[in-house]
Amino acid sequence: MGTLIRGPARCRRRMRDLLVSITTLMLGFCHSAYAEHLYVSNGTQILKVNLDSKDVDALPMIGTKIVSVAADIAEDLLFWSDNTNGTTRIYQSSLNGSHQEEIITDISQCNGLSVDWISKHLYWTDAKRQVIEMANYDGSGRRIVGRAGLDAPQGIAVDPIFGYIFWADVGNKKLYRARLDGTDRQVMVNNRLTLPNQIAISYATRRVYWVDAWSQAVMSCDLNGQNVLVERNVSFAAVGSKLFGLIVIGNKAYVSAWAGTALYSTQVATKNGISTKLASGLGRGKLYSLLSTEKAVQPKSYHPCGQERAKCSHLCLPLGGTTHRCSCPTIGGLALARNGKTCEVPEQLLFYTMQNTGEVGFVSLEGSRTPDGTIVAFSCHPTAVTYDPVNQFVYWSDTHEKKIYRAQLDGTKKEVFLNSSSGIGVVEGMAFDWIRQRLYFTNSGQSLPTIDGAVYSWHRIEMITVDRQRRMVIVTSVEKPRGLALDLTQGYLYYTDWGRHPQIVSTWLDGSNPTILLDRDISNPNGLATSQGQVYVTDSNYSNRSTEAKLLVYNSTDNSWKTFLAGTVKVPMGIAVHRQRLYYTDWGSTTKEDNIGAILQHDLRFGTSTVRMLTGNKPTGLFYSPHYQKVESSDACLNSGCSDLCVPAPVTASEPKFRCLCPDHDGKMLAGDNKTCKVPEKFMLLADLNAIKLMSFDTNYNRRVKTFKEGGLESNYVALAYSSKTKSVFWSDISSHSIMAASLYNNTKRIVYSGKWAIDGMEIDEHHDHLYWTAYNNASGHIARMSINKGLDTYKVIVDDLDSPRAIVIHTKKRWMFWTEYGLNSGVPAVKRSKTSGHHRRILMEAGLFWPNDLAIHRNWLYVADGFYRQIHSMALDGSHKKELVYLSGSMDHVFGLNIRGNALFYTDWHTNGTYMVDMVTGIRETVAKNLNRPAAVVTHYPPHKTDAAHCTTGLHDCVSVCVPLPWGYHCTCPVGQQLSKITHRCEKAIEPWKITESFHCGGLCHKEAGCAQLVPTLHYQCVCKPGFQGDGHRCTACQVNTYKDSLGNDTCTPCPAKKGTRGTTGAVDCVCRDRQATPMGQDCIVPTPVPVPRTSRGRVPLITIPSHRHSTQPTKKLNYIPVTQPRVPNQKTDSSLEVGTKIHEYSTDIKDFDTAGIPPGQPFFHNCPGGETLQLVLPPSNSLARLKIKWVAKDYLGNQIPIKANYPIRDGFIPLRWMGNGQEGRHILVFEATDRWQQLATCQFHVVVKDYQSPIFTYCPHNIVVATTNVVEKVKWTPPKVTDNVGIQSIVQNHESGDVFGLGQVVVNFTAVDGAGNVAVCNFTVSVHQEADCVLPSLDNGAFICGQDPRQLHICYLTCDDDFSRSPLKIFNRPYNCFLKDDIARLRKMLQTQKPCLKRRTPSRVRQEFGLTFQGPCESGNKELITGLSKAVAEYLASKHFCNEPLCELSNISVVCGTATHSQAKPANYQRHREKREKEVVAFFVVKWNITMEISDELTQSRLDILMLGLKLKLIQRVSSIALYIKGSNYYSVPGSVVTGPVILICQLGEVKVDSSCVQCPPGTMHNVTSGTCVLCPKGSYQDTAGQYQCKVCDNEGFTMEQGALNSTACLTTSSIDDMSKFLIIATCCFGFLFLSVVLFMYYHFHKQKSSNNVRAPLARTNRLAVSNVYAPSPVLSKPKFLQGDAENRTLGSMTTGSLYSNASLSSRDAYGNKRDYVNADFINRDISSLSSNRDYRSMNKHFSSKEFINSNEYEEVDVDRGTPLIDRVSLQTNSSNEAVREPENSSLRRLQNNRRPPTGRIKRNNNAPTASSEDDDMYVV
Repeated sequence: MGTLIRGPARCRRRMRDLLVSITTLMLGFCHSAYAEHLYVSNGTQILKVNLDSKDVDALPMIGTKIVSVAADIAEDLLFWSDNTNGTTRIYQSSLNGSHQEEIITDISQCNGLSVDWISKHLYWTDAKRQVIEMANYDGSGRRIVGRAGLDAPQGIAVDPIFGYIFWADVGNKKLYRARLDGTDRQVMVNNRLTLPNQIAISYATRRVYWVDAWSQAVMSCDLNGQNVLVERNVSFAAVGSKLFGLIVIGNKAYVSAWAGTALYSTQVATKNGISTKLASGLGRGKLYSLLSTEKAVQPKSYHPCGQERAKCSHLCLPLGGTTHRCSCPTIGGLALARNGKTCEVPEQLLFYTMQNTGEVGFVSLEGSRTPDGTIVAFSCHPTAVTYDPVNQFVYWSDTHEKKIYRAQLDGTKKEVFLNSSSGIGVVEGMAFDWIRQRLYFTNSGQSLPTIDGAVYSWHRIEMITVDRQRRMVIVTSVEKPRGLALDLTQGYLYYTDWGRHPQIVSTWLDGSNPTILLDRDISNPNGLATSQGQVYVTDSNYSNRSTEAKLLVYNSTDNSWKTFLAGTVKVPMGIAVHRQRLYYTDWGSTTKEDNIGAILQHDLRFGTSTVRMLTGNKPTGLFYSPHYQKVESSDACLNSGCSDLCVPAPVTASEPKFRCLCPDHDGKMLAGDNKTCKVPEKFMLLADLNAIKLMSFDTNYNRRVKTFKEGGLESNYVALAYSSKTKSVFWSDISSHSIMAASLYNNTKRIVYSGKWAIDGMEIDEHHDHLYWTAYNNASGHIARMSINKGLDTYKVIVDDLDSPRAIVIHTKKRWMFWTEYGLNSGVPAVKRSKTSGHHRRILMEAGLFWPNDLAIHRNWLYVADGFYRQIHSMALDGSHKKELVYLSGSMDHVFGLNIRGNALFYTDWHTNGTYMVDMVTGIRETVAKNLNRPAAVVTHYPPHKTDAAHCTTGLHDCVSVCVPLPWGYHCTCPVGQQLSKITHRCEKAIEPWKITESFHCGGLCHKEAGCAQLVPTLHYQCVCKPGFQGDGHRCTACQVNTYKDSLGNDTCTPCPAKKGTRGTTGAVDCVCRDRQATPMGQDCIVPTPVPVPRTSRGRVPLITIPSHRHSTQPTKKLNYIPVTQPRVPNQKTDSSLEVGTKIHEYSTDIKDFDTAGIPPGQPFFHNCPGGETLQLVLPPSNSLARLKIKWVAKDYLGNQIPIKANYPIRDGFIPLRWMGNGQEGRHILVFEATDRWQQLATCQFHVVVKDYQSPIFTYCPHNIVVATTNVVEKVKWTPPKVTDNVGIQSIVQNHESGDVFGLGQVVVNFTAVDGAGNVAVCNFTVSVHQEADCVLPSLDNGAFICGQDPRQLHICYLTCDDDFSRSPLKIFNRPYNCFLKDDIARLRKMLQTQKPCLKRRTPSRVRQEFGLTFQGPCESGNKELITGLSKAVAEYLASKHFCNEPLCELSNISVVCGTATHSQAKPANYQRHREKREKEVVAFFVVKWNITMEISDELTQSRLDILMLGLKLKLIQRVSSIALYIKGSNYYSVPGSVVTGPVILICQLGEVKVDSSCVQCPPGTMHNVTSGTCVLCPKGSYQDTAGQYQCKVCDNEGFTMEQGALNSTACLTTSSIDDMSKFLIIATCCFGFLFLSVVLFMYYHFHKQKSSNNVRAPLARTNRLAVSNVYAPSPVLSKPKFLQGDAENRTLGSMTTGSLYSNASLSSRDAYGNKRDYVNADFINRDISSLSSNRDYRSMNKHFSSKEFINSNEYEEVDVDRGTPLIDRVSLQTNSSNEAVREPENSSLRRLQNNRRPPTGRIKRNNNAPTASSEDDDMYVV
């Protein structure tokens, strides 16, 4: 032995392993049956079982749910885990239970324990944290040895001999093996595991064993995971429950079972084994882990780690053989030094978070690199992480717990830094300013659904000092903040935003001066890191809004961006930089296991490939920091003089180099010196979801909206009030039903009142120091009052029995109290009033309210804000003079809070998340605060001596006319009739006093010939009549004839001057000259006087100017000239037609050539001018002008063209003419003149009438309106239609107006527009009013309900599914639902408990398409040989041409359909050429069809498949003309153009059905009905627990299910079993009863048979004999007749069952001798005549025929088989020496007829072709 030990190391190791194996094998087999004790946990105790005496001792251990146990036998140590209250603790004691102590805490769920008895280490699994951990026996040196890729680790076993740990994972159903330090991990078994529990190792068999609770078996494999065996089925021990514990000693295994809390022993490593129950009833709960004190289970061995830890400072972990590795505890803040043995605090730290495992830790960037990091602490879902290097604190956020934690590096001093009660929501980004000791973090959250059903969220970035005393919001203009990073050197804050417009933004350290650095080609920017003026960003592209996931870097020097590692990273999250090395986390970096992320390293200098540093589940946050840093800063804030907070400005900023800030959570604001924080005198308070906001109105104060007080995550602040006497703010929290208060001068808040009522409104009576509030619940509401100074002792309900009261306001002087009620119970919202004592209640307003949210009193007027109708009403204090503030209508979305101060009206808007101020004098609206969460109540405060009038003091404003003071400034305006110039800000006269505006400002009540107008510049809105109409705006009439009105207003029409009129029309806006030849000149009209043309010496004619317009409003213009561009030849032919517009419009009157015969010689003339005619033009569509094209010319007597002048403007050769009216009133008089060079004048005058046939056009027509109401009528409003026309609208007639009341049902609203020419257009829409009812539908996974697609059936809903999902093929999910039918919805809900409505789509596995081609040639349908030949020839041709040569292409089902050609069929091209030849033979056409099937794979996509199918068709079309076949002497030609294809048929796998263009698996609880191609529910008595099955599983033990569609075997129920005695009694009773009834019927039948017989003796003898024989004796033995000895072909009789003879063949009559004869039914013979076969039948027949009794009876009868009639009366049988019967005569059949022998009943199926087998119990054969 000594020689062996001194040999080479390899030999020593092999010899050691051999000796260990032999020793353990001998010890195991020798002592397997004589183990000392077994320990088993039953949840509350650890039981010690003596295997010899079977005695059980209970060890009273610490814990109430003890699951796992382990022991070091040599050290006399017992370990166990206690999983009480959702957490686990591990304890230690001696084996007898003494010296108990807690050694390890902070474990989530430990279900497996094991020990390394050589190195003295304890190993365990943690299912919730998904890790494998180890520690020393005393709990020190705790380390994680397995984390990534685990799901729910359960059982564990340690093998220190060979250096492995084994564990089973019940989540991913795998068995793992790794080295004792967690390296070299392998999956040993990844199938055949379902619910593996405890694991055991047998050194005797060198195998790993585990017990599977689901398969109820003990299984094993070798140490490499090979040769997986089911060692023993132990279902007898499970009895329907689970198995948990397992220990193997040698070849004997012990198992603990939950059923009966029993222990069993069985044998392994043998083919057959004996199983024994050792003990039962070991507790009231369940039995868990087992351990044995047998020393063979833990054999001794040598390892360096067992001897002073091999000089490792903390942990020594064996690696197999004698090798080892030093390591450090996972928790403790230490990392392995460069020497590989010592653990120390590293100097360079890379912090990380693992979301799935809850780890917060770090990796050392120096020293010995280890595969695992060091854990600082655990939490549920850690996300962001940062570090304070001054105080060595690690900060991290938990998005699930909604907390921010901090702890020191070694895990100590762990505490919650901020939680949800401090307003912390989801924090996904953090950064730390270590110089000024401030933490920056993002904060996002959302509210519960409010009354309008909306959910309001907040998103902001905050800053807080480490002492938690000063905190403030610095960024609110962000949608979804994610990553944060600080550049303390340059003085910048960077953040990423995941919002609708992803962006990367930089700001100053106080959140001011935001600059968007990047907002293009990014999708989901996550982590941020800064280094040396560069910003590094990860973009995971989670929302697929950019090209791909990538990393980006921003250079602040040149403002450039670069992308790197694009396509390499998958889901990058966190990022950090240190010394030109980039570190990032990636969720998608996977190895062999799924869902394994990693922390990777990338070299920025060389761009080398990434290096994996650490693996884990969802590594998210990442942050680099040195271990320690000392603050040595020349910060600009050191001498800033700021009273509270100070942040430095960027180094590039100008003076000052700092910013002073005032923290939130108190009432101080930054004063005018920008350094001091003071409480302002004038301010505004806002209740904003879960916070109270404050804003200063003081001059020169910072106008930032700060958080005064912040509540918890669930807080819902609504009501708000301020007491100027106590300087306190009061507010209500609906979620806690309480009223809180706080002073503006400190941070303390207190609860003033707490109850069970929701408090929505609040008001303070300053004169009496009373606090009033409204409170309500689901039943009623009230108004309560309490003294501010005396507190709850003065609490009193002053008004009770209210219907959901909301807002409240107090008029102190009049001691009146006003409040609103939602009317949720009565359905009638209202505004009410009473005395402050509660007396004299009165309703002020009900109509026009829905959500009366708030009230305000201003100058003895009461204002009401309604959030639903988006209106604010005003009224007198007694409810009279109600009116709407129409200048606010349309500008609010959901008004909630209301407050009026001076000229300023403040309101909050839920939908825009803002607060607004409206100038009640000018109507100017300004945004006071934006980016709020959900602003509710608003309160303003001014000291008594403070007003806004100072802003309009002389010298402080630049208003020229009117100055309107406001809280922080002023507005300028003008007197009535003037308006403010936008350039000079001076008042100038308005063009018109009225300005048309939106109709809703006037309530939509204006007349159709009126408009809603604003009196400039006031806020007065009124309906005023349009020009041409007079009235009061609500009723307007057209101006009478010869009167006019040319402006907006309600004044009367003005009469026309004497010479002017309206030419008989009404509604005129101007007057025209009564004389059409006259020209308007001011108020007068001038008629031109004809002047004789004088002759001059030169023959010239004076020029006469003709006015070009007829209206008095237009000045007189000179005639327009048409320049001469080209001389015209006198006799040149011209076109006489006239064109209009861009398209040619023919005149209705033809233009004839001008007759020049009467023109004096030498005079100029017009050629082709239609003088004296009346022309008609038609207005082009959408145009108010028609154009008359000038196609005539003027010439002098020499034929030269001369210029033309006209009384209408001429543009580009056309005269534009406007429509003026119908008939003669619409005529235009056109006058043209031309003067030659001798001043001689030629004129041409004619009339033009412009016609309009274009109907008005409705540019806007309301859509159909659907209104849901709880009443029987409802007021419906809509935006009026808009209509235009080229000649103007004359009138609009409507049958309903906006605001009319409509009853239930559907009404058509019509608008008819008529233009001036009488053309008509119609706009109509429907108004549907239906009663609203509760329609509650269940929520769906991957889908939703769509209701109301049909306005007439809004209660009908349909199910729709998300992308990549299809509706379940079950019928119940593919029909509409009536949400008002409770039974229908109840059935749906019941089905949703077992079935999913939306199932994942799958791509079809195959597609099939049918191709067809017509051939010409002889074809006979009955000639199978020819058909086969044709099919084969076509198939060979297609194969030779590679018609289907794709790897996944299959050609099948070739068929030939013959048919003669008809005249309608296509003829081939060479038909005529071969006509004579084909006339001699039968010419026919036939179609060859075949199927092409394609397999769909990853390479063969749907698009490529479509291309392939199209290519096949094109290939066939190209080759169709050249296909020629020669078969059996005939030629066959393909017919061109005859290629046809069928539809592409998708083929799903078995168990799937086709839904649209995809396949869906039949869900569990159903099966695929192949016949119908549908999924059907499993019938009762069966179940299906797997998707995609085509049959259901039958319940065991004749079980049944209550409903169809059972999902598993647990739904199978069985009836109570009947004991054996009961079964015997039931069967015996039935048998005796049946026998007694049979005897009675038998005797009764024979009694009547005897009585009817003529021959009494013979029948009686036969009856007595046969009756006894048939009942009590066996059948007689007969000899085999000769006619049965021939071959089978000559036999004509067969065997039958006795039951058939009795039931089918017994027909009787009397013969000539009076004897009774039986007839055989023909159908009976046909069924059974050929059924006699087999030697057994012959032998039985022979026994029957050998009976003398049978022969002597001579009862045989010959029967015609076909007719069933007797052929002979009697047949004699002759016997030979062998007693064989011979049949006479031939061609007949013999039947043995025993009239008194009745065989048992039965049934034989009829089969004329095949024989039927006889029963073995037949005792009678018919021949």
